[in-house]
Amino acid sequence: MMVIKRGVNFSTQRSVKIGNGDRFLAESYGDIISLLVILSCILILLANCAPNSFLRNPVPNKPETRVFDLKPSLVMKGVERVLINKKFTLKPGRSDSQQLQTEWLKDGSYRSMVYAEVKPAGKGRSELTVHMILQKKKGKESWQPVGKIGKDIYDDFMDDVLIESYRVLYNGR
Repeated sequence: MMVIKRGVNFSTQRSVKIGNGDRFLAESYGDIISLLVILSCILILLANCAPNSFLRNPVPNKPETRVFDLKPSLVMKGVERVLINKKFTLKPGRSDSQQLQTEWLKDGSYRSMVYAEVKPAGKGRSELTVHMILQKKKGKESWQPVGKIGKDIYDDFMDDVLIESYRVLYNGR
């Protein structure tokens, strides 16, 4: 003879008792978790599609630095060549062997300027710090700074400088 204890649930569904005495099926936890996962994916997708997405690594208009395994003079010549190729004009009073600044380059309702500084970082190494300034025209005479420049723009610039620096080393000029 089989003895059945009172209050034991022999059904295949597990239930959890909630504070007020109602029962909540544990299987519905899986539904809630899958719903949360789907909503999270939708939010990440929408955030990635936004023009100023946090996933695009914006830099709040601050300088970026990279170390090169080249002499500072070669890196400075590489920076000069890249800026000239990008149609910037060097500001003569603000440029020397370790730093340079460009004139404002206007392009429609935007203008940009670059400040670069090269420091020795050990034997045969140099540290390049680049600060790009971008402004948008607001009104007839006023300019408003654009708050964020993408890290990929800085990375592309630094890569161009590296290539031009090696060209200077190869050509000997």
